[in-house]
Amino acid sequence: MVSPRANLSNALRVTSVAVLVVLGLVVAASALSSAGRPTSVGAETLAAAAHPSTGLSALPSTTGASSRHGPAGSVASTPSGGGSTSAPIYEAGTDLTTVTGGLSYPQAVAYDGSNGYVYVGDGSGHTVSVISGTGVVDEIGVLTGPYAVAYDPANGDVYVANGGSANLSVISGTTVVATVGVQHGPEGLGYDSATGQVYVANYLSASVSVVSGTSVLSNITVQNGPLGIAYDPGDGDVYVANSGSDSVSVISGTTVTATITVQSFPAGMVYDSGNGEVYVTNVYSDSVSVISGTTVVATIDGFSYPGAAAYDPSNGEVYVTSFGSGLSAGSVSVISGTTVAATIGVEDGPTALAYDSGNGYVYVANENSASVSVISTLLELGGIAGSASLDGGQTAPFSTAVLGPGAGIENVSVLVSPSLGLSCSVGTPNDAVLSASCQATTVGSYTLTFYAVDALGNAVWTSTPSGGIVVLPALGTPTVVSSASTVTTGGSVVFSAWEAGGAAPYSYAWTGLPTGCAGVSSPEIVCSPMSVGNLTVSVKVTDANGVVSGVSNAVTVRVTTPPSTASSSALSSTNELLDVVLGLAIAALVLAGAALWLARSRGGGGGAARPARSEVAGQPSTPANETNPPP
Repeated sequence: MVSPRANLSNALRVTSVAVLVVLGLVVAASALSSAGRPTSVGAETLAAAAHPSTGLSALPSTTGASSRHGPAGSVASTPSGGGSTSAPIYEAGTDLTTVTGGLSYPQAVAYDGSNGYVYVGDGSGHTVSVISGTGVVDEIGVLTGPYAVAYDPANGDVYVANGGSANLSVISGTTVVATVGVQHGPEGLGYDSATGQVYVANYLSASVSVVSGTSVLSNITVQNGPLGIAYDPGDGDVYVANSGSDSVSVISGTTVTATITVQSFPAGMVYDSGNGEVYVTNVYSDSVSVISGTTVVATIDGFSYPGAAAYDPSNGEVYVTSFGSGLSAGSVSVISGTTVAATIGVEDGPTALAYDSGNGYVYVANENSASVSVISTLLELGGIAGSASLDGGQTAPFSTAVLGPGAGIENVSVLVSPSLGLSCSVGTPNDAVLSASCQATTVGSYTLTFYAVDALGNAVWTSTPSGGIVVLPALGTPTVVSSASTVTTGGSVVFSAWEAGGAAPYSYAWTGLPTGCAGVSSPEIVCSPMSVGNLTVSVKVTDANGVVSGVSNAVTVRVTTPPSTASSSALSSTNELLDVVLGLAIAALVLAGAALWLARSRGGGGGAARPARSEVAGQPSTPANETNPPP
């Protein structure tokens, strides 16, 4: 009989054996359950790529905080008061402005000194537009074909030649006060300040009508196609351009005293009080004849269908329109003596012009553009065009347009304040534009000023806003880093560019990238290479000022093939089988040990029996319930 104590001991042994068996089975089951489970890779790599401060030993060393666009010391935005755009600080044009409102087919222009108005005859609209400064303030209805306009300072009236109606409209202010009948085709007007009379060229009648107030005093026969009229106060003569006869008639009082031969189709005329000469435009010869008395003393070439002429007493220059040909825009030539000093571009089809002594402007009627160009004849400069910011070491151009050439540009200089840090040299001056080339050397804000002096000693200047040009740190060579030095095909690697200096925003030109990268024009590129080999990646940066950096350092990333699926699977299966065998072996050993233990604990299997407690030495014990056998 097994004692209760022995039973408890056996139960503990069996429990221990069961625990060991379970542990062995767990090991085997764990090995089986791990078969085919994928391993998580690449998460740390992508995390590092998304946060450049993590695990990138190639980052440039800095001693201070850094921004996204570069380590400490770089400039991601321009200093206060500056800009990073290359747009002009000021726009500057050749014309002061262009008037378009209410105009249809402008063909005649005159200035009224009593009220400061400019009167423009509209050839197709049968109207006269009134301009004050640079805006149309009124429109006056007249008769058919207002082809010429003249101002009479003696009575303050404006005379309009209505070429299609054989009459004149007389305007006082903005009201038509009279209509005066003349001969056929009135298309030219001139005022004689000595007599206060108006001379009218009748194109279709080969005559000139002399008008005083609202009365026609006489009609003078001239040659064919009279158009332009000019009065010479020096000798009191009136000059008439006969377009159909290539001649000029000279009238004294009411008598033709001389006829002067000029070139083909003379049309426009003006008297130059500075030299006492008369300028005649020859439309089909592309020239201007200069007459002194009754002699042609010079012929000026280089025009394109010259039509009208006007004189500016403030600078002593003559302005001549060039109608142009084909689709080319028209222009106005500025003549000083017998030399074309400047050519000013206007709009298409300039046919008439007049000088406004009140503001120093010349008004040009452009019939094909339905506009009037306004030109300043005084020495006047426009705003300064150029970049509002420069990189250190960068050289950039600056310029200003000459809105009014005055007596011709004689001297130009450029002043920079403060004087150090922006070094400028002046280009060759002309009467159209002044230029300078400036090199930035020191970081800071600068003011640039152009000074100009004309032949009469008149000086003008134009400046940028105070501190309007900002010099930034020079654009440095960028640095490239990568998120990993090795990547398998199909995996991801990030390349990042770090730039310093220059003007934001930047553009990036990468080289050495594999196909299929995302964000190729940005500072951060995500690539998934599909071919085995080495990637050698670099970048160049261009900033907002157009400055291009040097080539960055080259970063090499090795692209490898991931382990093949078959070999990886076989190796995994082998490892898993070994784990199962090991687990079963452990379980078998545990079971064997448990069986041996149990056998010994029960006294079977050849083990020695323990003696009974009542056994007398040398004699076998007899159980209490056993009887002795018979002898």
